[in-house]
Amino acid sequence: MPPAGGGADLSGGLDSSAAVVLAADAGPVHAVTYTDGYTSAEDMAFASRVAEHTGITHTVDIGADEQLPFSFPAGQPTGAEPVLEAAMFAMDTSYLHPVRGLPLHLTGHGGDIVLDASSSCWVRLLQDGRRREAHRQVVAFARLRNTAPGPYWKALKQAADLGRAGSLERAAEALERGPVRPQTAVTGWSWCRLGAAASWLTGYGRHRRSPAAAGRTRPAAGAGGRVRPVGRPALGGRLGPRLGPLRPRARHPAGVSVPGQPGRPRRLRRPGPARRGLVAYKPLLRESVPELPDWLTSRRSKGSFTAQRIAGLARHRDRLDGLIVSSPLVGGGLIDPAAVRSALTQAARGQCATVIADLHQMLVTCWWLSGQTTELEAAC
Repeated sequence: MPPAGGGADLSGGLDSSAAVVLAADAGPVHAVTYTDGYTSAEDMAFASRVAEHTGITHTVDIGADEQLPFSFPAGQPTGAEPVLEAAMFAMDTSYLHPVRGLPLHLTGHGGDIVLDASSSCWVRLLQDGRRREAHRQVVAFARLRNTAPGPYWKALKQAADLGRAGSLERAAEALERGPVRPQTAVTGWSWCRLGAAASWLTGYGRHRRSPAAAGRTRPAAGAGGRVRPVGRPALGGRLGPRLGPLRPRARHPAGVSVPGQPGRPRRLRRPGPARRGLVAYKPLLRESVPELPDWLTSRRSKGSFTAQRIAGLARHRDRLDGLIVSSPLVGGGLIDPAAVRSALTQAARGQCATVIADLHQMLVTCWWLSGQTTELEAAC
C-alpha cells in the first residue's frame, strides 16, 4: 500500500470485505459503498460493520434512479470491446468519485472464481467415483441456500457424465437443429448451456453460428475421454450471439496481495468435507485467511442485484428497445428483434428474471456496436 493509501470497493459482500480488512493492516484505506432502494440492506450493514471494525475512511453513495443500470449516458466511452461493466457506468462514476485521485483501487471482483470452486469440485468427485461424498456436500450446500438439492444434484451428475466435450457437442447440435427454446436457469454446475440468447437467433443466425460452434466443439469431442474440471469455468456458459469477449472486468487494474511472510506467498488450502452441513458461504475463504473476523466469514447469505437490474430495464426500456431494433445484429438478419423485445418487456416487468444475464450481454453488445457504427460513419 503506498503512503497515500488507496481506495477500495466495499459492497459488504465477502470478497470486497476481505480485501478491505486485509488492506487496512497494510496502510490507509478509503472505502466506497454504493447503495440505493434496490440493493441489499444486509450488504450495507456488513459494509458499515467492516468500516467500523477496521477504522478506515468510509464513504457511502446513495444512488438515485439516474444511476440505475443500462442508462448508457451520452459521452460514455465504448472502449475496444464490449464489456458487461459498461451497463453500470453511471453508478460507477457516482460512487467512485471520492477516490478518483488515489494511486490504486482494490476490488473484490473475481473473488467468486477463486473462492467458490465447490460446484466444479463436486463434478470431479463424481468422475472419480466418490459419489457419496459428493452427494453429502451437495445436499449441505443446497440446504444452506434454501434450495432443493434434487435438481442441483441432477445437473451435476449430467455434467460429470457428459464432460466438457460432450456438453459442447450437444450444444452445437441443438444450434444446428433449431429453433432453440429458452432454457430455465441451470440449478447446478454446467459446462455449457444454451441461454435465452440462443433462442433469439433467426434461422439464418443459427446457421451462421452453428458451423463455428461445431468447429470448436467437435475436435474436442474427438480427443476421447472425459475432461475433468480444473478451477471453476464460468457457471452456465452461454452459446449465443456475442461479438467480442463479454467478460466482466475489474473496475481498476490494481489487485490485492494477501499479507504473509516476506517472499512466501500464502497458500490457499482446499476446504475439507462438510460436517453436519456447510458452516459458511465460502469455506475456502474462511480456511485460507483465518485471521478474518468470524462474524464475516460465517455469513450464510449473499446480496442480489436482480431488483436493481429490473428497475434499470424498466426505467430505460424505450431506449433499450431502440438499441435492439437499430442494432447491426438485427440489420444483418442474425437476431429476431421481436423475440428480444419480448424478453426485455417481461424482464422489465419482473416476470422473467432468468433472462437478465442474457439481456445484459445483448444490450451491451448493441450499445457498443452502435458506437462503432457512429465512429465509422464519422470517419467516412
